[in-house]
Amino acid sequence: MSEFHLSSSLKSHTKLVKNSFSFRCRRDNGKKDCLPWWFGTECKAHCIPHDDDDNGHYSCAHDGSKTCLDGWFGKNCTVFCAPRDDERGHFTCDKEGNKVCLDGYRSPECINCLLGRYGANCSLTCLGNDTSTFQQGYYYCTKDGAKNCNRWWYGPTCLQYCVPHDDSMHGHYTCDARDGSKVCRPGWEGPSCLDPKQK
Repeated sequence: MSEFHLSSSLKSHTKLVKNSFSFRCRRDNGKKDCLPWWFGTECKAHCIPHDDDDNGHYSCAHDGSKTCLDGWFGKNCTVFCAPRDDERGHFTCDKEGNKVCLDGYRSPECINCLLGRYGANCSLTCLGNDTSTFQQGYYYCTKDGAKNCNRWWYGPTCLQYCVPHDDSMHGHYTCDARDGSKVCRPGWEGPSCLDPKQK
């Protein structure tokens, strides 16, 4: 055999092997069968499943794309996020694997309540108001989220202002602890308790 013929035959064989390393042809009909870890109709997508921190945590879909294992996210499935609602966190996960805190919890760890949220599941709301905003009433929040009215403020939302007096300028009254309405002292009557009670 001539050197040229051998060289030409070797090049042709190398080309054949180089172009067909991802599949083999069936003897009966000549169709492609993808070799292991090669996918797609042309066997051009290469994917080796992994479950380790160096390469990622994924299996391979029929088209060769990576399918992240449960709890793993990102291009190579290297970001771990498992939704939870317990003492170690209260969150779901977005499609990139970032924590999304459940309502009422503060990021990034989703363990503590947001400012103004209290109680089991951070379900109670109590926002201590800015005392410069008169119309909001005055109150403060206890550690367990209960709303307590500041001095002279009454009612369920602390919107009623009342300062007890016993003088002829303001009136003679105390304040009802439930709603802040004026309660005339004995011997006085009228809207501001300025009128002596008629006998």
